[in-house]
Amino acid sequence: MRLIALCCVLVGVAWACGGNIASDGSSSTTSTVGGANSVSLPFDPTQGCRDFSSPGCAQCCMPGVDYTGAQVCNVQQAYSSSVVDGACSSDCQPCAPCNATTESSLLDTAANPRTACDCPHVDIGIDPCFSNGCECFCSRLFGSLLGCPQLGPTVCKSGNHCGVELLVEPGPYHPGDTLNVYWFNFSSNTAIVNDCGNPDVQQLQESSVTYFVVASPLPCASNSVMTLAPGAQVSTTVNVPTGVGGGFFRVHGTYYLECPAGTSSPAACGSSPIDVSSNFDVYSQ
Repeated sequence: MRLIALCCVLVGVAWACGGNIASDGSSSTTSTVGGANSVSLPFDPTQGCRDFSSPGCAQCCMPGVDYTGAQVCNVQQAYSSSVVDGACSSDCQPCAPCNATTESSLLDTAANPRTACDCPHVDIGIDPCFSNGCECFCSRLFGSLLGCPQLGPTVCKSGNHCGVELLVEPGPYHPGDTLNVYWFNFSSNTAIVNDCGNPDVQQLQESSVTYFVVASPLPCASNSVMTLAPGAQVSTTVNVPTGVGGGFFRVHGTYYLECPAGTSSPAACGSSPIDVSSNFDVYSQ
């Protein structure tokens, strides 16, 4: 079982920030886009500063929040990072979700796959990079793909064992905003996603206790699951919860792998349920 939580901080070699969950009862829709060899996104993960040696990119900035939802700015430099209160300076270029280092690392992973690491079934744990085992490799792979999802087909068809990724379009957001959420099946197996592809929305409290926001379910068949073929991508819109304040949030879902083609029952799949999540920030006002 794995659970990825990215709160607009460096994870491995990737910087990645981050629903379809309407706490006010509004409706959601979903559509299938893209294909086995492509990733379709309404935003460019490579937009912004990707290399600190580029002109104007000696430092770059990412807007974010603290646990209360107050606005902060994450300032990244080549060998250091800091968090300052308030909005990012207008003369600080935004950091690209997919920086050059992450891209280079992923392309190296594609060229030199870790075939022994069955990442969807690796228990990453709390300190995955205590050693250079599969826990560390898979943690960095998952985090890097959240920053550079367009490289998923390249990296995951080269012998690396990938799973299903859940991606939130970069924020921060305000309560009530609509954002895009994406399911990517980067594995070579048919996957089944619980709750018709509706992820939970959770608020991450400073005490590490999560707060669940009830989902408004998408229309779906009576079996309440969504099937994702290998290479498939599904997008859905999410309403940021209102009435719960700002801070750190994540979308979270559960899926199964090793499912026979044509099945719609998780019981027919060969894996246990696998958790996946992606974070996003919400301003308090």
